[in-house]
Amino acid sequence: MKRWLLVVMGLVAGVASAWAQPVPRLGVGGSFNVTLGTPMVDFFYEIPSGENAAIRFGAGILAVVQGAAAVSLDASYLLMPKVEGLQPYFGGGVGALVALGAGVAEGNLAVNGLAGVYWPLAPTFGLYGQVRLLGVVDLATLGFVALVMPGVGLFVVF
Repeated sequence: MKRWLLVVMGLVAGVASAWAQPVPRLGVGGSFNVTLGTPMVDFFYEIPSGENAAIRFGAGILAVVQGAAAVSLDASYLLMPKVEGLQPYFGGGVGALVALGAGVAEGNLAVNGLAGVYWPLAPTFGLYGQVRLLGVVDLATLGFVALVMPGVGLFVVF
């Protein structure tokens, strides 16, 4: 009887803690590439990995200019300290930046750093502001370019 009661209590505690876990976020926003002077559209999907951390998968499209464009894809690990009201975050990750134009595609390695804050407007959506440092390593020449991109956007929680 005691074993059965412990099993039931364990299941109830597990279900209750699963409901209390942080939930994924989906976001869309815009950044401005300060280094190159071009806008960028950002998309992300964020999966919680504990109470104070998340894994973010992001994609970005740099402005299309005269038939040329660039697409970035990355994955970042974010730390999110507990603060009342606003939720700051910071972290870093790796990815790729693919430049397309004139029938040629060039792939580059990218490393990034993120720092920002979420402003919840309701339990299911809000605004975010962030600064992103994107370091691009040209695999052909091993050259390095750092791009600073402040941005804002909207997120939804589901």
